[in-house]
Amino acid sequence: MRTSDILSGLFLLGLGLALYAVIIPDQIGSMSFGGLPPDFFPNLIARLLIGLTALMLVLRLLAVLMRAPQAESGQPPLGLAEFAFITAAATMLVAVYWVMVAHSFIAAGVLAVMATGIAMGALQRERRRHLWQLALLAVGAPAAIYLAFRYLFLIYLPA
Repeated sequence: MRTSDILSGLFLLGLGLALYAVIIPDQIGSMSFGGLPPDFFPNLIARLLIGLTALMLVLRLLAVLMRAPQAESGQPPLGLAEFAFITAAATMLVAVYWVMVAHSFIAAGVLAVMATGIAMGALQRERRRHLWQLALLAVGAPAAIYLAFRYLFLIYLPA
């Protein structure tokens, strides 16, 4: 597993550096007429990606250099159920993106919060009485985030 961690870390580090040095400056302007500049959050995420990836690479390379024993067994770390959940989550994220592009941030946020609540077990028998809380959160959280970005950060999300 260390070899795959190192290879994926190198790939993610290259992607993060390309994102930070080329893609964000080319696609998002840094000029701001008040509030945070438009490239603030993308640059923050890119720096976080670069930092965490570099930390993982350093830890894995140190483990190789120190010849630490591998704790992993020969079994794959994820089973079929986990892969199915990851596939469903990725599909849901693509659907949320499409809804945001076609409609608005708030509509996509409602879909995302509802899907997350359902994935966390909101439809289980003992939790069904809290469905109104999930519905309230699904409508309220995206609206609050939209208003915070618009009036506090002066960043306009797709409406």
